[in-house]
Amino acid sequence: MVTTMNTAANAYPNICQLVDLNAKYGTALTPGGNSHYALRISDNVAIEEDEPSFMIVSAHHGNEYGTPVIALDAIARLTQGYGVDPTITALVNDNEIWIAPCWNADGYHTSRNNNNNVDLNRNYPFLWATSCNNGLKGPSPGSESETQTMMAWSEDQRFTKVLDFHSSGRETLYGYRASCGQHVLGGWLANEAVALSTASSYGGQFRQPSANGEHYQYQLGNFSNHAFLTEISNTQSPSIASARAEAIAVWPGTVWMMQRSIPVWGHVTDAFTGQPLVANITYVQTPFTQGEQNRSEPLFGRYHAFLPAGNHTLRFTLAGYTTQDVPVTVTANGSVMMDVQLQPPGLSFTFPNGLPTTVATAGGTTVRVDVTSGPVTAQPGTGRLHVDSANGSQTIAMAQLSPNQYEATLPGFPCGDTVQMRFSAEDTTGQIWQSLLAQAPTTVQVTILNSDPFEVASGWVGGQPGDTATTGNWNRMDPFPTAAQPGDDHSVPGVNCWVTDGNGGTLGQFDIDNGFTTLMSPMLDLTGTPTASIRYWRWYSNNQGSVIDDVFTISISNNNGATWTIVEIVNAASGQASGGWFQHSFEVASLVTPTAQMRMRFVAADIGSGSIVEAAVDDFEIADSSCDGEIVRGGVGCADSSGTVLRIFQTGSATLGSTINMGVEAGVVQPTILVAGITDTLWGGTPLPFVIPGTGTPGCQASTSAEWSLGMLPLGGTMPVAIPSTPVALGVSLFWQAALLDSALTTSLQIATTDILKTTIGN
Repeated sequence: MVTTMNTAANAYPNICQLVDLNAKYGTALTPGGNSHYALRISDNVAIEEDEPSFMIVSAHHGNEYGTPVIALDAIARLTQGYGVDPTITALVNDNEIWIAPCWNADGYHTSRNNNNNVDLNRNYPFLWATSCNNGLKGPSPGSESETQTMMAWSEDQRFTKVLDFHSSGRETLYGYRASCGQHVLGGWLANEAVALSTASSYGGQFRQPSANGEHYQYQLGNFSNHAFLTEISNTQSPSIASARAEAIAVWPGTVWMMQRSIPVWGHVTDAFTGQPLVANITYVQTPFTQGEQNRSEPLFGRYHAFLPAGNHTLRFTLAGYTTQDVPVTVTANGSVMMDVQLQPPGLSFTFPNGLPTTVATAGGTTVRVDVTSGPVTAQPGTGRLHVDSANGSQTIAMAQLSPNQYEATLPGFPCGDTVQMRFSAEDTTGQIWQSLLAQAPTTVQVTILNSDPFEVASGWVGGQPGDTATTGNWNRMDPFPTAAQPGDDHSVPGVNCWVTDGNGGTLGQFDIDNGFTTLMSPMLDLTGTPTASIRYWRWYSNNQGSVIDDVFTISISNNNGATWTIVEIVNAASGQASGGWFQHSFEVASLVTPTAQMRMRFVAADIGSGSIVEAAVDDFEIADSSCDGEIVRGGVGCADSSGTVLRIFQTGSATLGSTINMGVEAGVVQPTILVAGITDTLWGGTPLPFVIPGTGTPGCQASTSAEWSLGMLPLGGTMPVAIPSTPVALGVSLFWQAALLDSALTTSLQIATTDILKTTIGN
């Protein structure tokens, strides 16, 4: 099962991610030493999105062998169908989907229970102590590590909908055991269970649960979500063929549940700051009777309320805020979006210019704060800023611009720190009121360590020993446009890229056939850059023929190609296999340890049935994210006698006391002068940039004030430049440009100039 999930995550990395839940939440392994694994499927799988979350979980009971087949089938349908089937594509785009195929990893081999002989589906705290829970429920509520991991996962995700698969019976279970007190909305939940059972091909068969203390009851009671248990098959131990048939049968029910509209949903926020709040939500006309609760989640303040058609009043409560009752009318199969802003009872803090998203490491970031009276009156002059960071905690008096209107100036912070801010003020009785906590990371600057637009040869090699493609092999050229192949490279300006053949003719005449072809990078040295990232633009097309069954595989090695780690696999389900330039970036250290022997490999293939496959790569860059000196490219360059447009580059980070190296990308080796200036707007009163007389070539212009001439670059090499260590240099920007003295140019001045780099000195 884990191998299947890992294969899916590697094959569909843009929408699929394998998660070790024990590692994520720091919970104990199972008694048998196993981890709990779940697959996360989403259109933006690397980030938490403000979307409904859906859980599928199987095999709480280890001997119900068919249920993981249901979960694995759902994984295959959602990944393989994305970008192909409109319904599945919409489900993945609109939901955060989590699938855990086997919750009882210890018992799956031999037993219904876990290795402590506890029935995991009787161990959940909600209703655990009732007389309706008479199974092997464990020594205490939530005693088992499996249960604790599920609780940590659920508390973090606050699932909107939960579908728990068991066997057998071919029916849907709802609510609680009625003899111990049914859910106040039990009648409506029964109707929902009938609808789910019908959609799952089980003829509307439904019933109450076998006991209390079950997982789906915990979900329903703790999060008031749409939670049900589906019993598959007519035996606990079906054949694999029978289990696969059950998977086909219940899939429409899974789709029905994901598509089921949320009767009421929205966000709970602070009325003044707009920050999300974790509020309690109850239903005034139908109050909970079994200790249930409903809460908005902390990341976005998102909440849900599953209610039958009719008029309802939702009550939102939170300590320190005024309780708010909100009437709402629910219609059958309708959905009402209702955002709620709770009013704090004391002083309110607003930020007219917004809160900073980043703060400068050198200090000086400012925040405007207005304190507003509510039931109590604000006392002027009492505004304070409270800061927590790696430097410790400190309280700073704010400058009062006018009564109860303040400006706070943040001090400096270490690079990579996350700064937590809270603002306070007193009312006229001396009571102190505080804002909600806000936080922002220190500013991260990006330094381009290597930039290759592939306009000139740079050590990349198309084709490797062992390649099997008979046509469509990699070459660097200006590609000829077809329905599958780009007509232009990605660089502006520029014409060349690496492309699979790139020649013209009819569609498919020069595409990849009968195997695979490899593009290999030169050796890349990433020692000393633990935060380096690689980014590139790629083109891939596999949608022009009747057969769509190939992939574009990108890998990285840190030992000169002895072993390879997959960076990404682009296939039809990715949504990026129909042509078009797409950028991909990744942090190297997240996959392999950066070394001096790094290589990148791009493998495009036509394997199996013949299909139309074209691929291309352009604008390969290595960047380093840090709080070091920032580099920004600007201006334009002109061409040397080989036709190569000149580009200036910098290696190393411009920090106080450091040494950087300046060089020029050119097609010829000629003497080159390096200059630096303090501005790119004026040179001796003349506006910049201006065309240099006698160059006669578009783009040959002066772009920097050139206060310093640093002399000639070594032929074909770089010049070291020492950055002063004096603190007054911090934050100073320098503008670099170079002029190549090219005797082969036919212009009178025989000079070609580069574009410019703006380097800001960091700490």
